[in-house]
Amino acid sequence: MPSYQNESAADRDGAPPVSDLARNVISLVVFIHLFFVALCLGANVARSEMHGRLINAFGFYVQSLNLNPDFTPYHLTHGTLDDVDHRIEVLPKDADPDDAEAWVKLPDGGYRACDSYKRYQRLAKTLALLGDMEEQSGSIARDVGEHFVHERGIQPVRMRARRHTLQHWRTFLDGTPDSRDPDADMYFQTPYDADLIVTDDGVVFPNKRADAGESAQVARPEQSSAEGNAGNSEGN
Repeated sequence: MPSYQNESAADRDGAPPVSDLARNVISLVVFIHLFFVALCLGANVARSEMHGRLINAFGFYVQSLNLNPDFTPYHLTHGTLDDVDHRIEVLPKDADPDDAEAWVKLPDGGYRACDSYKRYQRLAKTLALLGDMEEQSGSIARDVGEHFVHERGIQPVRMRARRHTLQHWRTFLDGTPDSRDPDADMYFQTPYDADLIVTDDGVVFPNKRADAGESAQVARPEQSSAEGNAGNSEGN
């Protein structure tokens, strides 16, 4: 009787056997392909300097697969300008407004996935979006100010909503130490800024600060006289 103990399934089916060398070559090709694809996809978030060099060296391969590694990171392509971090900052009484550490921030730290952190983010984002609507934004500012007065024992004199703009990784790599600081003023916008007036009863009245373009121009005395004389001349 013939023995099949030393015969493979391919031999019994009549298919030609695959050599060990061919298996190794196929495995190596598959590994290289998956490595380059993973290298490209991994460049979306927090690309390191070495990662960037590998992309520059081997990007031609993934580009042939219609994968462009030198592009705007994926998490920056499908969002709007409002899909960034927002926070509310409150300045206590007698504090220096030029001191960044003097402002009390909401959210003031903690784990970003916590519900409380997300709620503060949504509140700050809402205040920023409603910055031009004084009635709605004033209502939020009043409630937040009274929270500080009654719950935290802080006498607020000013409140602002700040939007943290996105920082490109090339700016971080090629910039100065100041430009690499994510908390630098250059990376923030202030859609809402108001002075807070607190009564003896703890009631807060926000007074929104006007932008430079919204300020009324004060007429100079000589300008007013000239305009008045011109009007009288036209009337005569």
